[in-house]
Amino acid sequence: MDFIKLHEPYESEESPSPDAQLTWLQKFVPQDIAGRAMLQVYTQIEQGLKFEETTQGTNHYSAGWNFCQYLKAVALDLQAKAATAYLDILARQDEVQKEKIREAMLKKTPKGFWSRLKAVFSDPYKGIS
Repeated sequence: MDFIKLHEPYESEESPSPDAQLTWLQKFVPQDIAGRAMLQVYTQIEQGLKFEETTQGTNHYSAGWNFCQYLKAVALDLQAKAATAYLDILARQDEVQKEKIREAMLKKTPKGFWSRLKAVFSDPYKGIS
């Protein structure tokens, strides 16, 4: 995938080179997520996604600015999904740990009075020939 060629229609002050976009994204998300967002958005552009100039009230936004904002939104969305997945894994590990502790505590629970009394009077050599 040629990032530079795909970025050419949006090259402006508001949308510098792909390298600069990656550096800019890393202000908001970790490097691996920034890279995944770049790959995802540039793949969409390669498949036909286009960004247009927009105007909202008195504000005019170039296609490059809209491109960068979309890139940032995708990166933040990927980060949120990664954080959610990580928290789910932690919750599952916590449940497993609680279950192990519960099982260990049940194994250590003292037997009832009659079981202990029977053990005192049982033949310790029973079953040995």
